[in-house]
Amino acid sequence: ESQNCMPAQDREYKSVSGTLSQQRAQYEGIRAANQQDLTVKKNDLAVFNFIMDITKCKGTNLLQSSVSLNGSAPVQVCSRDQGFELAFEDSATQAKVEQMMTPGVRKALDSALGVAFDSKLKASFVEESVGVTPKPTPVRESPPKSVQWKKCTDGPVNCGLLHDTMSLQWGKFKDLVDELEAEMDRNKDAWKALKEDLNEQLDVISAQKAECQTGFDTAVGSKNAL
Repeated sequence: ESQNCMPAQDREYKSVSGTLSQQRAQYEGIRAANQQDLTVKKNDLAVFNFIMDITKCKGTNLLQSSVSLNGSAPVQVCSRDQGFELAFEDSATQAKVEQMMTPGVRKALDSALGVAFDSKLKASFVEESVGVTPKPTPVRESPPKSVQWKKCTDGPVNCGLLHDTMSLQWGKFKDLVDELEAEMDRNKDAWKALKEDLNEQLDVISAQKAECQTGFDTAVGSKNAL
């Protein structure tokens, strides 16, 4: 019986070890995918953090207490062929926003700005050409911004409305980050519990195999003593 129990323990140990390896690979695969998704979501949130900071109401207008010397608003809400966007008067701010912009944020901005400002653009806007019509070029998916039409709000944007609009979007993106982080924490706790359980099973099997070995050695020793 002692001789027969060791192969059985070996098979059981191998089975549990295989389950442990399989579960570890599955957990690490899910964690890697979630970490990649979390990076994207945090990048999205970083854009709204930046926009939220620069759209805080100061005085009566956005970014500064009065309109600039040329009479234009510090920021405008504009509509282009590809959707709504923010057009900042300060070129450095505009460049920073464009550099940070992600597809997810661009889509959310288009939707949110459209809901909040579309009626205002229809009621009062300036439609302008942003460049001279170019010579015929090979067909492309969309023309560059330099030759696209746009219509923008004329005059200072209502910073309260804009900031509230951005706040709602920030909250949505923050929820996505928090939810994914909570899911990752739950997955980590579940994997930790499962790993501990499987390792305990391996310890028990190892102990049982040691008992089998001891019993086998004792039986062989008794037989040889005869």
